[in-house]
Amino acid sequence: MKSFLFILFAILAVFAFAQADECKIDGHVVKVGETYSLPGKCSEIQCNGPESFSAKTCPAEQSLKNCKLTPQDNSKPFPECCPRYEC
Repeated sequence: MKSFLFILFAILAVFAFAQADECKIDGHVVKVGETYSLPGKCSEIQCNGPESFSAKTCPAEQSLKNCKLTPQDNSKPFPECCPRYEC
């Protein structure tokens, strides 16, 4: 019985540590330090640890000059998808 409990504990410990270095973002498994971009969104999410995320989005663009705004393009990766002014 003791050996069974030891083996069970060892399996659970391995499983717990295996989960500690990844995040689940929108159903995708992402390793700590890696990033994931949500399809159709102009943002980037970084896995910092289990249940811990940080996100980057486009900055607020403003121009005092008479410039042409290039709109957000969700078909491009972040940050190339962000809207920009062309002066």
